[in-house]
Amino acid sequence: MTGPAVYPTARQGVTCVCYKQTRIIHAAYGFRALFAEVKKKDDTPLRDRIKTYLGGNTTYYRYHNGERLLTPEQQEWIINLFRRHGYTDELRFDEYRDLYDFILT
Repeated sequence: MTGPAVYPTARQGVTCVCYKQTRIIHAAYGFRALFAEVKKKDDTPLRDRIKTYLGGNTTYYRYHNGERLLTPEQQEWIINLFRRHGYTDELRFDEYRDLYDFILT
C-alpha cells in the first residue's frame, strides 16, 4: 500500500486506509540523560530491553544519540520500563520538540 508514496490501491471506497488525522506530537530525542543515574547492575538489562523494543543495536543507538525521534508512545514505554526498575526521579529525555506527526501507522 505504501512505498515512497501512498498508492492508489490504498483508497477503498470513499476513504483511504492510510489517511491520518493531523496532530502535533511532543517528540523526544536521545536518552543519555535517562541513563545518567542508572546503577551499573541495571544498565545492561535496561539497554537490552530498549534495544529489543526499538528493533536492535543500530536502531537503538540512533534513538539513543538523538538521530531519530521518539514518539509519545515510545517515550511512555521507556519511562515505564525505568519506573519498573525503581527509577522515578527526573525521568527526562535529552531534548524535546513539538512536531507534526507524519509517521504512518
